Amino acid sequence: MEEARKERLQRRRQEREEEIARNEAEQKRRTRRKTALRKRQSWWRLGAFGVAVILVVLLIISVGNIISLKHQLNDVIAQQEKYEQRKAELEKELKNIDNVSNLEEQARSRMGLIKKDETLYVFPEEMTDGKVQE
Repeated sequence: MEEARKERLQRRRQEREEEIARNEAEQKRRTRRKTALRKRQSWWRLGAFGVAVILVVLLIISVGNIISLKHQLNDVIAQQEKYEQRKAELEKELKNIDNVSNLEEQARSRMGLIKKDETLYVFPEEMTDGKVQE
């Protein structure tokens, strides 16, 4: 009987040791899984952070391009207004080209022409202080 008790005690110890060993092995597996999972999660986090940084950089570049394009648009609009004013002046001048009084005025001022029976007086600049008097 004593022998049977010793055998049972030995079997129980052995079973406990095996269970402890299994628990330790399971604990190691869990630890490895957790570690691997943490590594994967950190890689995902790092990747997500990298993508976010790239998106922010692209956003900043895009905003810079938009601002630059708006400045160019404003410059083009100002230039267009200037050209439209010049066009209006030229159209006005074109209408006045066929006008006889305008032709006469141009001939008098640019070419120094005079009408029949008119006398042209030319004064030196020193007398007029460089100012044209009409």
